[in-house]
Amino acid sequence: MPPSLPSHTIEALSSVGRNVVNFQRLEQILKRLALAAPICVPLSTLQSALEMRKAKSERLTLGVAVKKWIESAYHTGPLQDPQPVNDSCSIVATLMKS
Repeated sequence: MPPSLPSHTIEALSSVGRNVVNFQRLEQILKRLALAAPICVPLSTLQSALEMRKAKSERLTLGVAVKKWIESAYHTGPLQDPQPVNDSCSIVATLMKS
């Protein structure tokens, strides 16, 4: 039988585990918020643009997810190419269900 760990070691490992879980939760929340940013694309490509955004957001790391959230919250993101005048543009704010 392996020797039992002292109580302070068990408490420390429990605290580290809780912190890891909380960071994972924060990462998931920020990924969902990155998806909720407004999007401006022609109506003909809206579905594919949303799918592409979802695929990209699933691969975000915590640091990049924080950056994307700050960009969308404070409207400091990269400027998009202007749409042609004759093409209709859809601005959508998406909400994700949990």
